[in-house]
This record gives sequence, C-alpha cells and structure tokens, in this order.
Amino acid sequence: MAAIYLYTNAVLYAALALWVTASPWKTAEAVGYTQLSSGGHTEYLVVYGGLQFGLAAFFAWTAYTASLQRAGLMFALLLYVPIVLFRSISLAKYWPV
Repeated sequence: MAAIYLYTNAVLYAALALWVTASPWKTAEAVGYTQLSSGGHTEYLVVYGGLQFGLAAFFAWTAYTASLQRAGLMFALLLYVPIVLFRSISLAKYWPV
C-alpha cells in the first residue's frame, strides 16, 4: 500500500513537472503569476519544473526500494503538513483570494 501511494506521488509530480516545462507561461498565469520578468519565469520553471522532477524521482525511488518506503512516507508527511498549514493561514489572512 505504501508503494502505491509513493508511486502515485511520483507520477503526479512528474506529470506536473512535464506540464510546467512544456507550458511555463500558461501554467504560471493559471496560478496567479500574471506579470513575471524573464528572471521570474526562470525561477518559476526551476521550482515548478525542476523541483517537481526531483520530487518525482525521490518518491519513485522510495516506492521501488522497500527499505526506504517508511522514509518516503515520513518525507511526504513532513512536506505536506507545513504546506497545508501555510496555505490555511495564508487563505485566512488574505481572503478573498
């Protein structure tokens, strides 16, 4: 079951990275980055393309390597809990978004 979850993360991150890499201007605008300089587009592509590919590789590796599945699950927890907390706080602070 852990491997399925980790592989799912890997596939979703890889798909997002490919989408962002193929269409950085369109995806940046879709999430609210409507006026980015060339440097801003570069940073967006690095974070939302490159980092996502790295996360996809990590989750695929931990899914494939049974002894690392617990580490992969712990990493996911430590990654997603702060994101949810920060998103909740920022939505409350800057509502309506």
